Amino acid sequence: MQQGWIQQREATAPALASPVHGAVDAEELAALGLDPTQVTVFSASVNPYGPPPRILQAVRQAVTEQNLARYPDPECRELRQALARHHGLDPTWIWVGNGSAELIWLLARALGAARQAAVLAPTFSEYANGLLAADATLLPVSLPGWRWTSAGHFAPEEDDLAPVQEALAQAKPELVFLCNPNNPTGRLLTPQEVQALQRAAPDAFWVVDEAFMPFVAQPWTAAEWLPTGNWAVLRSLTKDFGLSGLRLGYLLAPPSVIQAIRALQPPWTVNRLAQVAGLAALEELAWREASLARLRTDGQVFRSVLEEAGLCPWPTDVNFFLLPMDDPARVRLALLRQGLLVRDATSFGLAGFLRLSVRRPAENQRLVQALGQLLLNRPG
Repeated sequence: MQQGWIQQREATAPALASPVHGAVDAEELAALGLDPTQVTVFSASVNPYGPPPRILQAVRQAVTEQNLARYPDPECRELRQALARHHGLDPTWIWVGNGSAELIWLLARALGAARQAAVLAPTFSEYANGLLAADATLLPVSLPGWRWTSAGHFAPEEDDLAPVQEALAQAKPELVFLCNPNNPTGRLLTPQEVQALQRAAPDAFWVVDEAFMPFVAQPWTAAEWLPTGNWAVLRSLTKDFGLSGLRLGYLLAPPSVIQAIRALQPPWTVNRLAQVAGLAALEELAWREASLARLRTDGQVFRSVLEEAGLCPWPTDVNFFLLPMDDPARVRLALLRQGLLVRDATSFGLAGFLRLSVRRPAENQRLVQALGQLLLNRPG
């Protein structure tokens, strides 16, 4: 068991109200004299080709005096029915939230409060944040291919399931959060790998966050295991359609879990425009597939150009990847001064990495050129 990670999370618990994420920090930009509209964001992993015109049209048509004056449906009935048809489930197995982050915190309260919960890390910080806020006992388990070091960060090691299975078996968690594909590493676990991990903690309830699954060339879903009763799946409707500003995510889970979430969620957290956008998005799945296929090609070119520049982007299954970098904080700030926002992966517990998302080709090329110039002129 790697106790260091948990001690670090607990030590930072008082600062949970101000977590580090990849979104634009308006205060930081103001201090640098930068206009947010002129910053190209490589730190948030969102489809740069979105949103599609049909969603924009639907939202614009919904901006009427009547719609803005009336409360939205607090149960998102129409959207849940559409999602139910899409997934082949009854609507009682589906709940919608103000982004998947809200649902993570609700799950932590409903299933993790004062219980033993494991988060497979390095990963998205909101699993640990939500669990700590719910007074859960957080159990440290490293993802395959990573280990917690005495230096106080995660480091790569042999990509082997066995140590993870052993850690899960020893921890005996009641709840497990797994991001698949994982943020920030970009790795996708196969169904066989996830099932092998689950067999090491068979009594736990497993929450699989599949927010980035649409970006995978050959996606799959843990939703097929929902009937067993100890699985839940989180999905986003904002990353793949370029709708992060609206906030929209949903949960697939047994009805008993849905009822527990429903009892904790404040009313009207999902606004009317977000619900309209979600309905329109489900009519634009062909657009999503075409744009994400294009984005995968863009990513291959982006990574190849970085390699030609002497850099070593890590393998990935999605639209973002880790890039080893000396002094990532310095590089991030230098790039930001040029209007290019990248993610310093130190906030994930990863030392010596940037996380870059794939954007449109001209934007990717601009970042490569800026990185090359910075590294060429670095001291020493």
